[in-house]
Amino acid sequence: MDRMFARVTAAALAAFALGAPAMAQDTAKPAAMPSTMPIGLSEKMFKRMQSSPDAFVEDAAALIYGYGTDAGIAAAGIDLAIAADRAAARGRTMGRMMQADLDGDGTATADEIGVLVQATSAKGRGRVALSFQTADADNDGTVSLVEMQAQATIAGETAVSPGKVAALRGMMALDTDGDGLLTMAEVREVVKRAQDAA
Repeated sequence: MDRMFARVTAAALAAFALGAPAMAQDTAKPAAMPSTMPIGLSEKMFKRMQSSPDAFVEDAAALIYGYGTDAGIAAAGIDLAIAADRAAARGRTMGRMMQADLDGDGTATADEIGVLVQATSAKGRGRVALSFQTADADNDGTVSLVEMQAQATIAGETAVSPGKVAALRGMMALDTDGDGLLTMAEVREVVKRAQDAA
């Protein structure tokens, strides 16, 4: 997957899940959700549609075209996006952990970790040291491949929390025709209704 696309998609997933716009937002207070909105639409998503409609549509497009098709995205595509975001977080964590394995034996010793910590910027040293201390589950001063994998798994689960998963799956509430496929036309229509309710 293209790195830029992965970053944009990760940002879109975070924006949906956290209800934060990907770009600057209007500070006007959103109106209460009217009965004309789809059943199952969260208040947070509705408010985001009102306060930052363009960013919402852009994030939806990243999700739909990134993990669905030109025709739209099904629930399985959203699950794929979640899995891909978790995998990217696991990969980043494993990559950082493996940077300390200077001799390539599959473990990072305290000396190897010390070299990585010293090579890291002053601001990042504490974070790097702490991540290895946390990964060293048996406190033997060495981070094994199994410990690295466990730390990567935690990073993946943390990257897309259960709340984020629920918010992303909640996008299917915008499937107004109920055919199991969320389209950009449906997204735009629901965003327009949210704007009309303002």
